[in-house]
Amino acid sequence: EMSDGYRKIRNTFRYFLGNLEDYARFQPESTDLATLQPIDRWALGQLNGLIRDVTAAYDAFEFYRVFQRIYQFCVVDLSSFYLDLLKDRLYAERHDGPERRAAQYVLARLHDVLARLLAPILPHTMEELWDLMPRGPETPSSVHLALRPQPDPRFDDPGRDALWAKLRAVRVEVYRSLEKLRVAKVIGSGQEARVLVGSDDSALAAILAEHSTLLETLCAVSEFRVSESRPPDCEPGVDHPGLWVLTTKSSHPKCDRCWNLRPTVGTSAEHPTLCARCVAVVESLTG
Repeated sequence: EMSDGYRKIRNTFRYFLGNLEDYARFQPESTDLATLQPIDRWALGQLNGLIRDVTAAYDAFEFYRVFQRIYQFCVVDLSSFYLDLLKDRLYAERHDGPERRAAQYVLARLHDVLARLLAPILPHTMEELWDLMPRGPETPSSVHLALRPQPDPRFDDPGRDALWAKLRAVRVEVYRSLEKLRVAKVIGSGQEARVLVGSDDSALAAILAEHSTLLETLCAVSEFRVSESRPPDCEPGVDHPGLWVLTTKSSHPKCDRCWNLRPTVGTSAEHPTLCARCVAVVESLTG
């Protein structure tokens, strides 16, 4: 129903606002774009594509395509992917650190652009959200006085889109395997899992090896390793049989603050229940 689509879009904006409460305390222009992580640049690149598609749909008076494209973006690209993976940074990093500020930079851009794109078809809701949005001195007083959003060419990268399609395909295969562990009650969440992957396809194997750290972030697991040798108890990919996956429960202890299972938990005498990242954040706040 249309009401379900409306609720999904409204809840997406609630996520933005819930994590932008302190955004007005600094100038977004001061954000060093070098602090943006690869997934941030990907999200902003996807937003560029959304702007172009929605602008073309408006120009053709195809308003149903406007809603469909924005709804798809909110559900597929944001809710089930980017915003889900952003939680660790937003909730566990230092509140004014570069990692969280970079995430807020993207959220503010998403809020601003989506409000402008949706204003013609959800005028009252977007006006309310515009009033709640962190605003600068040049922000128009009403969303209906704001100009159409424009793509930011700094985040256009066609080659990156092809790579990310492969990375997200690997994530889907890993999640299938993790779901089996959850159903069997071996793990409660992916944060408790250790993942071993590899591929018989040399091109895919090279991608796995080069982007293993990024894939660990995308899969939100305790440990992500790439292996050249294929263990006998691994599972072949469903959509990509050349990929194999082996998921097990991590043996690392759980951090009391971020809930990730990390080998660095317990290495601090003063904070024996925290991982190294959380120890650094806590000490920076109390020191």
